[in-house]
Amino acid sequence: MPNDFLDKKIDGEIDETKHFDLNDFQKEIEMEEFAQSLNRPVVEEEASNATNQEEIPSRTKEILFDLEAEKMKEKELALNREIRRQYIHEKQREEELAEKPYHRYPSYFYTGFWLRFFAYLVDLVVVGSIGRILVDPIFSAFQLEKSTVPYSPYALAHLAVFLLYFILMTKLSNGQTIGKMIFGIRVVCFREENLSWATVIVREGFGRYLMQVWFFMYGLYLILFFNERKQQAADLFCDTSVVTENLVKASQVTVAN
Repeated sequence: MPNDFLDKKIDGEIDETKHFDLNDFQKEIEMEEFAQSLNRPVVEEEASNATNQEEIPSRTKEILFDLEAEKMKEKELALNREIRRQYIHEKQREEELAEKPYHRYPSYFYTGFWLRFFAYLVDLVVVGSIGRILVDPIFSAFQLEKSTVPYSPYALAHLAVFLLYFILMTKLSNGQTIGKMIFGIRVVCFREENLSWATVIVREGFGRYLMQVWFFMYGLYLILFFNERKQQAADLFCDTSVVTENLVKASQVTVAN
């Protein structure tokens, strides 16, 4: 149903309210349905009683007429509620589109847990190799202790390599690390066409730091099983997710054709 038709249908209700709230509008619809459900059995019972009493046919006709009028009114109210529901749906969609205008795809475009997990394992191998090439020779040259105790200089140096790898790779390749490149997936942001430094630092820096320091935070990855866009905790905070690049490219080619 066209938006202009919906707007005309409910202009009267919206204009009377200075501050329009979609939630209040939805509650009003639910209250109308509840009130109608309470009233319907009473009317139907009166009609049933009247039709079973042949000695008062005039009353029967009156009750049946009232019942028919009630049914017509019910249909009209149902149509009005459906119009308002569609209006609410359109408004919510417009608000979401204004807030998150980029990278809106069907749910199957977003990458699930296992592909992301295997890409992360590849990245861990790459980060470990970079750490051994850059960090270990320096500590060996200065005869510094290579202690893996948390917050030791050696552990902090490897943590810095880990975070810098994810931050720089994700930003400079616009959403991909080596692991993501191998598996054909990419980080995207719903508020930005290209990832900004702020988004990358929060997601790849702060988010991964928390997971490295507090290992139990990795359990927050399981959140992606329960939302349509496969977002883990850091994704929800940054309005980001991970998409399968081939599906995105295929959709863009289809649209272009």
